[in-house]
Amino acid sequence: MWDSFIIACAACAVFLVVPGLLLFRGVGFRTSFAIAMAPVFSVAAFPVLGILFDKVGVASSWFAMFGIVLGIGVAAFVAGAIASSIRGRAFLRIRRSGEEAGDARREWLSFLLYLACGTGATFLVFVLNLDGADSFVQEYDNVHHLALIQTFSETGNWSSLTSSFYSASDPASVNPTPTSEFYPAGWHCLAAMLVGCCNIPATVAANAVNTVFCAMVYPMGMWLLMRRLFRDDFKSVVAGAFCCFAFAAFPWKLMAWGPIFPNFAALCFFPVLATTFMGAFEEGVSRGDRIRSAFGFVVCLASVALMQPNVAFTAAIFLIPFCVSSVYRWSMRRYGDLGTARARRKSLVLVVAFLVFSALLWCVLYKAPPLRSLVSFTWPSFAGFAQAIVNVLALSFRETSAQILLGLCVVSGAFLLVKRRKNAWLIASYLIMCVMYVINASTDGLIKQVLTGFWYADPMRIAANAALFAIPLASAGVAGVASFLGKAVAGALSKESRLLGASRRWGIVVGAVMLVCVFYPSYSISGWLDVSTAFGQTRDFISGSYSASRDNVLNPEEKDFLKQVSGVVPEGTVVLNEPNDGSAFGYGLYGIDMYYRCTDKYDRDNETDASVTIRKELDGIASDEKIRSAVDEVGAQYVLQLDQGDFNRKNRYLFSYYPEQWTGIDAINDQTPGFEVVLSEGDMRLYRIV
Repeated sequence: MWDSFIIACAACAVFLVVPGLLLFRGVGFRTSFAIAMAPVFSVAAFPVLGILFDKVGVASSWFAMFGIVLGIGVAAFVAGAIASSIRGRAFLRIRRSGEEAGDARREWLSFLLYLACGTGATFLVFVLNLDGADSFVQEYDNVHHLALIQTFSETGNWSSLTSSFYSASDPASVNPTPTSEFYPAGWHCLAAMLVGCCNIPATVAANAVNTVFCAMVYPMGMWLLMRRLFRDDFKSVVAGAFCCFAFAAFPWKLMAWGPIFPNFAALCFFPVLATTFMGAFEEGVSRGDRIRSAFGFVVCLASVALMQPNVAFTAAIFLIPFCVSSVYRWSMRRYGDLGTARARRKSLVLVVAFLVFSALLWCVLYKAPPLRSLVSFTWPSFAGFAQAIVNVLALSFRETSAQILLGLCVVSGAFLLVKRRKNAWLIASYLIMCVMYVINASTDGLIKQVLTGFWYADPMRIAANAALFAIPLASAGVAGVASFLGKAVAGALSKESRLLGASRRWGIVVGAVMLVCVFYPSYSISGWLDVSTAFGQTRDFISGSYSASRDNVLNPEEKDFLKQVSGVVPEGTVVLNEPNDGSAFGYGLYGIDMYYRCTDKYDRDNETDASVTIRKELDGIASDEKIRSAVDEVGAQYVLQLDQGDFNRKNRYLFSYYPEQWTGIDAINDQTPGFEVVLSEGDMRLYRIV
């Protein structure tokens, strides 16, 4: 299976990079920038095409999707080459002058460093801790992810506007809750493309997509952002290649927790979203560069909206201090001839007006009807006010070990930016998100919902945002502290005139030691003291979450039983089940036509009468014609149970299981009239309805 995984990763990289590289190169971006931005185009284009194909009644496929998107990229590239030729400009520059060549070489080396760090870190922390290429997280959200990938693959309907776990060709009665809704499915479209192209299971496709996003998409975007923020500080850019993977809260926690894969992938686009916005309003650039940056921003915003829209709010919080700084500087230049005092007053008025506008827009969006279900969802507070502040300082936001050295680097970086009076607005962005985290972690109520509701008031997502905002500060801190200590060590050990070279070498050594301490795995001292580090705990968390051998909702024996069921039950035959015992994964893993593919959202107005009858009364089918009619209505012929008997065993059911909702299915046993045993192993049963 690992060979298929490697092929899928390569295919995913091609799908993400090649069309966007051609497009962004065609509109005038430099090659390195075009490569780094390329994935946002593909992730925006694939789900848009899925919607359009559905509207015209054409089935989506990887070949059609990639062919059209590649064609758009080629057309843009050719148009850009022709336009450059007409204007008498070189479209592809191979030879450069000495100084320019040196800058280009440094740029490419830093770009490749980010990719190397991304590939190495992803392999060591994520891939190496998977039981197999098809390992998957057995949690609530993953039922949805795997089922939607399977539905896309089976039906050819990849539309985010009509997202459903059920085929449109099936009778409406087969779906127990026959409704469809908008669901941003950019991540699922990409996974479905890999299923079709590489002929792999949905689980392998999901792991391949996540691997490519972590190893390639995220570091390329961070390279863009760090290069924009620290264009005159190459040391901080280099440090950023390591620091962007140093925080447990992102990307690592979101690769297993939930799992909220679309949010993880969308956050990988946050650096591009921020960079292109800043580029559109950068001082001293040409109109063409502004237009190109604005175009990149719009494309990236579309990709985020079609994967997880809350990342747009993440970017807004990050960029508001940048906008405040830009507005103030612009105003001071605009009104400078009025005198410093008057110019400052006018500038402050404009800044306050901008902040008031931003706050009002935030409140309007909070009250917007389409977002009500999002902002009203909440997670209860879990820490006191003082503890929440300690969590921020130690970077132990929630369910992650403290990263004290990294926290000190963040603080050091903040002091350095203040001292240099450059990019100090980054501190404000980070502090705002930290305040949001403290309020989210330690309070409940309206203020918490208004500030953090756009992220489901979820502390894990807030922590991921905070980690992203801290990366530039940590990078500046690592570079600054390493440089300072390197000079100190070199000065103490060497009296040579070539002190600069010695201090640089010692600075690299000091920086490397700092990073080793940050990334060090858990260890034992003489067998009597176990030390758990942040990355040791993170690797254990990923390994445990993806484990295929531990006792879980779907243990290895149950997984094998599902495979047997898929071989016994004829294709297209409906199987009744209680989804929270792990059987909901039967559809996403093996394509079994489970009747209940979602684990909750029952007992609502949109549920069919047949479904209610089956859930609560199925065990009485032999003596009740109403139950028989309900079963005939949905066309069911089998009943599957993976945990018959003891309903209290730990890890046996997903948290969405409520026994009172499933009395009709749970009560069935080998003596229940109307059911014939087809497969039996331990507490697992497949019954035929007779």
